[in-house]
Amino acid sequence: MFAHEQPADSIEEARSKSRTQYCWYLSGENDYTNFRFDMIPPHWEHDHVYVWPSQWQQDGQVYLSPKHNPGATHYCTDQSVITTRCDVDIFVVDANNKNRELSFQTVYNKHNHAQQIRGMGNWASIIQKCCTKSTSEYVWVVSSEYDYTHFDFTWYPEPAQRTMFHIFGSQHQKWANVFRVHRQEFLNQCKWHNDIKQFPLLNFVDYQTVQTWSNNVEIVYVDFGNTGIFQQDLDHKTTRFFGTWLQTLGRICERTHSEHLWVTSSICDYTDFDFGWQPEPWQQDMLHVFASNEQAEGDTFLVPVQRFKAQQQRLELLGWFDTINYVEHITVPAHAWPTVDSIHYIDSQYAWLLRNGQQPVDYTPSFWKKPDLHVLNTSGSVSLCPRDCKTHFRTQAYDYPYILRHSRKELADNPLDVVYVSNGEKNADLNWNRLLELCPRAKRIDGVNGRAQAYKACAEASDTEWFLNVFAKCWVHDDFDFDWQPDYLQNNKHYIFDAHNPVTGLTYGHMGIIAYHKQLVLDCKTWGLDFTLSMPHGSVPVTASTADYATTPYETWRTAFREVVKLSQQQDPQSRYRANAWLTVGNGDLGEWSMRGAHDGVVFATSGTDLQLSFEWAWLKEHFQRLYNH
Repeated sequence: MFAHEQPADSIEEARSKSRTQYCWYLSGENDYTNFRFDMIPPHWEHDHVYVWPSQWQQDGQVYLSPKHNPGATHYCTDQSVITTRCDVDIFVVDANNKNRELSFQTVYNKHNHAQQIRGMGNWASIIQKCCTKSTSEYVWVVSSEYDYTHFDFTWYPEPAQRTMFHIFGSQHQKWANVFRVHRQEFLNQCKWHNDIKQFPLLNFVDYQTVQTWSNNVEIVYVDFGNTGIFQQDLDHKTTRFFGTWLQTLGRICERTHSEHLWVTSSICDYTDFDFGWQPEPWQQDMLHVFASNEQAEGDTFLVPVQRFKAQQQRLELLGWFDTINYVEHITVPAHAWPTVDSIHYIDSQYAWLLRNGQQPVDYTPSFWKKPDLHVLNTSGSVSLCPRDCKTHFRTQAYDYPYILRHSRKELADNPLDVVYVSNGEKNADLNWNRLLELCPRAKRIDGVNGRAQAYKACAEASDTEWFLNVFAKCWVHDDFDFDWQPDYLQNNKHYIFDAHNPVTGLTYGHMGIIAYHKQLVLDCKTWGLDFTLSMPHGSVPVTASTADYATTPYETWRTAFREVVKLSQQQDPQSRYRANAWLTVGNGDLGEWSMRGAHDGVVFATSGTDLQLSFEWAWLKEHFQRLYNH
């Protein structure tokens, strides 16, 4: 048996021309240098048609067939051939991109019969034009958007797929603008369909892809005023961020004639980003968005310029753009924001404002609208603050109008220090032991002369920004929450909890637990009759303790005396009501001494004596003894 030297258009024709029992039918596009033609079929397979593979397909268009009565097909795996020729017409469509000439050259260097053609209309009409010009059975139609250096145009389909419409992808997409079509079948389908997606029998080839150009689309780098730099050696323009991404993209699109734009930002790291990414063909008019860390409203865009211009005037938010593609599986790392101690020190677009020993967390803000102040936990001790806060800030973070709260329950606050203060009170040890049962971490300050000096000693003992000051006259209630936290968005101030006074029947802040701001206490140089009220303060409507002051005649008298001196200097109805209760109500065994102290306080307040003496324990003891010889 010998291979027939005359060409045949089909295996049937080869059989008819054969002068031997078997004949070889071979494709002229294959390399047979190392192929062995010494195959002799065994007698029990005398009617089989033997088929050898190529590097592309199981059917490599290499056949050994019986001349008469061919039977079953037998696929051989013992050897294969390599397809080396491409006699198919190749049309490279000029997509008016930056690398169009280089793209054509990568094809022409391998197949000098390739030709360029202008890309007018949709792809169905472009391919139809190519098929009309072609004389080959098959036609390659490819776009100048890609690099074909490593693409093999010798590819061919299985015989059963001969008339299918073959579509190749890129490293990013299933569908790139690279097609191999059966010329006559395509011309027939064009009579019925004007869009490739409508064509029947589409075959997506996934084992050979083309490469996109990394510098094919203009790149604009948006400077947010941080220290970020563009990490790739690619041509790019630089502009600044303006207000929101909608406004910034609008300004950029007005200044370009490109069909598409990469818009990037200095808050992201592009070290490993592939600027050769392309959308699927039907996504060309979408706004493509790449997430910044976990933030889906990212800061990296592939923008369809003309479509964006057409919609810009009617958009109030970027998210209103009619077709946004949030690209999945590609995330751009965002740089970490700095940490500052005060809103006044924010110089970047955002900064972490952390209190109570907190650390930055994984959160990336969106710049698609006016920048929010992001409060990540209930107390506000973990907050991501925009630079715009500086222009609104007067006394507290609440001065900023755009605050967005998040529920990050894992961001628990570190507990505040609890400091117990005593100075010879009869029940000091009893109430201290009670406190330790409820809060074993409590610290104690004892024996400091003068109330202001005692407060400062407590502040010195605290390692937290605020501390809960519990006094020797506090019988702490079982349900008091020692994990309480201040509102870190408010201005620095003291928080006063209510205490119930069983002697007067009153419940208000007097003798209650106080959450002192440590630095306010330490920095306080002058104060009035009430040390706490001399600084910024607020009330917490929680009854945290019972006032345990009616222990001895002197302690009972001293407490009432000092409180009524302070109340006498205030003329609001609530203060007058409380002063009257001190003067007229005295429940319990030592209630009389409480009312005496209140009356003596009124007298002292009108005597013209320096009222600050009521702060001094020694003077108070002497005054009590002078009045009562007790």
